[in-house]
Amino acid sequence: MAAIRQKCCHETGFCFMDENHPRLEDFDGHHGTIPARKIQGTDIDYCTEVDGYVLFREFKAHYDMKWGQEKTLTTICDNAPLKHVLMVIIGDSAKGHAEAYRQYFLRKWTPWVSCTWHEAIAKSQAFMIEAKAREREIVLAKRAGMNALARPFAA
Repeated sequence: MAAIRQKCCHETGFCFMDENHPRLEDFDGHHGTIPARKIQGTDIDYCTEVDGYVLFREFKAHYDMKWGQEKTLTTICDNAPLKHVLMVIIGDSAKGHAEAYRQYFLRKWTPWVSCTWHEAIAKSQAFMIEAKAREREIVLAKRAGMNALARPFAA
């Protein structure tokens, strides 16, 4: 993302995104829904996969993710609940500022946690270690006949 932002030249007026933007909005439409609904695509701000574990990050300026985007991202996570985590970060990613984050894991949202930009980065980078530990805990609990899903994921 940062590399794309830097390809705008203020002297010439050329902007990489303006000239090379993939016309994804052309794919918006009704998609065969009855009754017909105007449906728009959504994006994922940042995604990291490590050893089959996937962390989706969504940056928001305010606490106002649109319902369709939230539904899309949580549905992706629900399809692999032990391996996929969604992290929503409130702040300004272009300026390196964060004020809070929350995570969606095992079909549940954690509460909002206040944070700095560096704390959000650290939490983001620790996701795979936490997810693997949680997966091991669930497997061991199932073997013992216990319900490990009762314990919420750490914020």
